Amino acid sequence: MYVTDQQEFEKFLKTANKQEVVAIDTEFLRDNTYWPKLCLLQMAINGKTSLVDPFEVDIKPIKNLLTNKKIVKLFHSPRQDIEILLHEVGVMPEPVFDTQIAAGFLGLQSQIGYGNLVSALLNIKLKKGDTYTDWSIRPLTKSQLSYAKDDVKYLLELYYVMAKKLTQLKRLDWVYEDIKVKYLGKDAYEISLDDRFWHLKRVSTLTRRQLACARELASWREKAAIRRNIPRRWVISDEQIVQICKQQPTKIEDLFAMRGAKGSLNTEDARGIIDAVKRGNAYKPDELPSFKEKHKYSFKNEDVDKNEVEAEIDLMCALVRHRAKENNIAPQTLTSNSDLAKIAYGVKSGIPTLSGWRKDFIGNELIDLVNGKISLRLDEGNIVLEKK
Repeated sequence: MYVTDQQEFEKFLKTANKQEVVAIDTEFLRDNTYWPKLCLLQMAINGKTSLVDPFEVDIKPIKNLLTNKKIVKLFHSPRQDIEILLHEVGVMPEPVFDTQIAAGFLGLQSQIGYGNLVSALLNIKLKKGDTYTDWSIRPLTKSQLSYAKDDVKYLLELYYVMAKKLTQLKRLDWVYEDIKVKYLGKDAYEISLDDRFWHLKRVSTLTRRQLACARELASWREKAAIRRNIPRRWVISDEQIVQICKQQPTKIEDLFAMRGAKGSLNTEDARGIIDAVKRGNAYKPDELPSFKEKHKYSFKNEDVDKNEVEAEIDLMCALVRHRAKENNIAPQTLTSNSDLAKIAYGVKSGIPTLSGWRKDFIGNELIDLVNGKISLRLDEGNIVLEKK
C-alpha cells in the first residue's frame, strides 16, 4: 500500500499500535544535505505493508508507536534509520530489534547485509536493482515500490525465525543488551563539536598546537554545515583544514594565497576560518589537545605500537575463535580488535568485552590468558585450554 494521504497513514498507525512487532525501514538521500532527507518510510505488520510518502504525509504521528515499550520496532542495521526518525520526529524508538546484530549470535557474519541474511535464513533471493536509486524523484516506479516493500516484508519473517532460535539458545537478552548499547544511547546521535577534529583525514600529521587550531576549525565547519544544511565538505574539506592548521594564516589575504582557497571560500567564511585559527593559537600549553586524549574517544590499533602486544593479541584471537566456533557465534560479536588491544595493555574494565554478558562468556578468560593464568595448546588440531 503506497500512502500519500494523512488519514490513511493514521489509520494504519492505529492498527500498528495494536501489534507486538512492527518492521520499519527508511529510504533517504544525503548527497546534498547535512541531515539525511527522508524520501520514503516503510512499515510492515502481519499481513499489511505501508509505504509512506513523507513528501505528502506528516510522519510525526508515528511518535506514539516509536515510544510504546510494548511494541518491538524491528530494523536491519538501524543507525541511520534511527538518526532520521530522531531528527524528523524527535524521539528514540524503543525497544529495538536489529536483525544484523542478532545474526552474529546465530553464527552468521556479524556485518551481514539484509539480502544475504534473507537468503541464508529464508532461502529467498532479493533483487538488487534499486539499491542506489534516487528516492527523491516522483513518481516512484513499480520496481522501487517492490524493492521498498521487500525491505520490511521479509524483516518480519526474519524476526520470527531469529527470535525463536535465540530464545532456544538463551541469547535473546544478549541481543537486546547489545542493541541498547550500540544504538539507543542518546550520545550516539549527538554531535560533539569539540571532538569532531579527531575524524579529520591526516589529523595525525599535526602538532599539538596545530591540533588546537584543528579543533576550532572543525567545530566552526560543523556549525556552518548544520546552519546551511549542507555536507561539511562543501564548507571546507578535511585536506584544507589540515593545510590551514599547518600554515597558520593570520589574515584573509594569507588564507586566499593558499592553493584553492580563494576559489572555494567566500569572505565571510574566510573571516570565520581566521578567527578559528586565532582561537586555536590562544590555547595555553596545558590546554593543547594530544593523541593521548584521543584514546578516550577512540582507542584503535593504529593508535598503539602493535609490536608491543602482537603476541598477546594473537593468543587472544585464537581463544576468541575457539569459543566462537564452539558456541556458533561470530567472533566479531564476542569482541573487537580495539578491545583486545586494550586488554593486552592491561585494561580490566570499562570496555564492551569486559562488560555485561561478554565478561563471563569470554572477557575474564582473556584477562587470565594475558596474565598467564591459563594457556593454550594444540591436541590433534584442536585448541585445549589449561589452567596453571
